[in-house]
Amino acid sequence: MYKYVIKRILLMIPILLGITLIVFFIMSLTPGDPGRMILGQGATQEAVDKLNDEFGFYDPLPLKFGNYIIDILKGDFGVSYRTQRPVFDDLMVRLPTTLKLVILSLLIGTIIGIPIGILSAVKQYSALDVFSTFFALLIASIPTFWLGFMLIILFSLNLEILPSTGLESWKGYIMPVGIMAIGQAASLIRLTRSSMLEVIRQDYIRTARAKGVYEKIIVFKHSLRNALIPIVTVVGMSFARGLGGTLIIEKVFAIQGVGTFMFDAIGTKDIPVVMAGVIFLAAIFSLCNLIVDLLYGYLDPRIKAQYSK
Repeated sequence: MYKYVIKRILLMIPILLGITLIVFFIMSLTPGDPGRMILGQGATQEAVDKLNDEFGFYDPLPLKFGNYIIDILKGDFGVSYRTQRPVFDDLMVRLPTTLKLVILSLLIGTIIGIPIGILSAVKQYSALDVFSTFFALLIASIPTFWLGFMLIILFSLNLEILPSTGLESWKGYIMPVGIMAIGQAASLIRLTRSSMLEVIRQDYIRTARAKGVYEKIIVFKHSLRNALIPIVTVVGMSFARGLGGTLIIEKVFAIQGVGTFMFDAIGTKDIPVVMAGVIFLAAIFSLCNLIVDLLYGYLDPRIKAQYSK
């Protein structure tokens, strides 16, 4: 197991290097330069060229990429062109906000979605199954930004009980976390239901019922554990995607998180911010993949035996 973990961590190095190279190359091809963005449109071309030369903007692309990798190995992700602050510091300021949104929504969505999905599978074609399936399909069909605006109109403008923007108090988390949570719950309801139905129809489940094993033991011990593998995958990847994928929610509710930070950086060609954000999110995604794979071994001893080999 330890050898497998070490191998996966070492494998992250060429993956991150390849992602860095691709994004760096794409950002270098986009129009614009840091000198003009920092000094503004009214600056002289001579001043712009001087500042670009200080940033190494006119250096050959391989040289720029090599210098950037060397700086990363030293722990230096550069300085933002817009804020003139270290990129890593700006990213760490916004990361807790996004983490709170992602963790709270994922926790609530998991608590709601998995139990309802289990009940839907156990009581297939019942009223609960029909209603939960309809709810999941309905939520999946509603655009996130539209639902956010509708909730703002209802709870902020008409009822005036929740703030429309920001996270200054606990009330500010209710609408953005709620929207993200019901979307997560809807996907987990459908996934849990289909996964449980596939397991429940297996021969060993019929054998357990024929032997008179209690239904609760069959559902929670024999069925759920085998059905959890795809569910764990979705939950783990949802956490990784959520760190950079809360852009719509952050824009609708004017939240300063990682999503808006990177979106604004892309729009202004703030290369150090884009590069640091992409590398950070790629590293988080790779770590989540590793954690999910290790959870596979805990849920299924056969997979753990393969890791040991």
